[in-house]
Amino acid sequence: MMSLGMDTRPPILINENEFTQWQDRFINFIERQANGENMMKSFTEGPFAKPKNDIPATAEELSREKSDREAKSNLMLALPNSIYNRIDCFKNNLMMMWTHLEKIMLGSAVATQLRQTRFMNNFEEFKAKDGETLKSFFDRFCIVMNDLRKIKVTKT
Repeated sequence: MMSLGMDTRPPILINENEFTQWQDRFINFIERQANGENMMKSFTEGPFAKPKNDIPATAEELSREKSDREAKSNLMLALPNSIYNRIDCFKNNLMMMWTHLEKIMLGSAVATQLRQTRFMNNFEEFKAKDGETLKSFFDRFCIVMNDLRKIKVTKT
């Protein structure tokens, strides 16, 4: 089950299998914030790069830097430690964190779907082999059923 979130706190990713739904809700949360446009830039363009000159920062630059910090804070609040720990090596670049998070979550979702399909195909095509004993048939059937119990079958 996924937390609904609210106007002041981002939705929390509880179940990795619900990443795509959470991602949509998280982006909607970010976009609804007062500085949501700048926060989205943090995810899509990376952190604001300060000019290397001695000119004082403009209000727009300060706003963008603040947005980078707020966007990172919201992402940290939205992820459980077990997931955040897998992407915290990119903590200085929110765009890299976001990209790596998508790669981890969507990659695992694709792998899970492929595994489910393979197990379902094994189950649906299961039949006795020529000359096979009832015991051997039953033992093979138990293996297939144990494999099916290990996965969560999702409706497509």
